[in-house]
Amino acid sequence: MISAVTGQVPGEEMWKYLAVALLVVLLAEIGLTRWIAMQRRLHVVEAVSFGPSSVDVQTFRERARSLLSVPSQEPASKT
Repeated sequence: MISAVTGQVPGEEMWKYLAVALLVVLLAEIGLTRWIAMQRRLHVVEAVSFGPSSVDVQTFRERARSLLSVPSQEPASKT
């Protein structure tokens, strides 16, 4: 009762610990972001390539056209 009258709060305040934890998390995020940016800028990350490098573009186009072409509409034979 005396502590309430004098304006003191019983216990320990948590906001200071939460503020320090938030600051640490923000600094860690900034550090990670800068590290990723440096890795990309230095071209350390390897480029992804799909398929072999010797793919013939003309053969690929012809194959795609044959797969996308509509078959001829022949009437069904009646038996």
